Amino acid sequence: MTPEEAADRVEIGDLFVTYARALDTRDWDGLAAALTPDAVVDYSAFDGPRAGLAEVVPWLQANLGSFALSQHFVGNVQVWFDGPDEARGRCEIINPMLNPRDGGRLGGFLVGGSYEDRLVRTTEGWRIAERVAHPSWLVEI
Repeated sequence: MTPEEAADRVEIGDLFVTYARALDTRDWDGLAAALTPDAVVDYSAFDGPRAGLAEVVPWLQANLGSFALSQHFVGNVQVWFDGPDEARGRCEIINPMLNPRDGGRLGGFLVGGSYEDRLVRTTEGWRIAERVAHPSWLVEI
């Protein structure tokens, strides 16, 4: 692995975390900054859209908005380079989606899954051009 490839891997890993943090903080501008302007995001496995941000963000707002708290944990990052400015990536996600209940307890769901991505290097750095969400499991808590 070259030093440049190592630096690209770190940048792409940070990009995955940026996307997750934007979801959890409901920072839609930050989410857009992680994507190319023409990116396609596919949440069809969650009964959501496969579309650009104009359609995906309202769906995310409605679905994430029904929970007081969420926290997307990103791990097991893999990156495969298809050239100097193109790559594919995969990361695993664990995501608690929680609401306060009577007595101060939290209830909701714990979701596990992965994202598969097509990435491109832009003048601003690496960005997600296509992201497909794959749920693996869901536990009610």
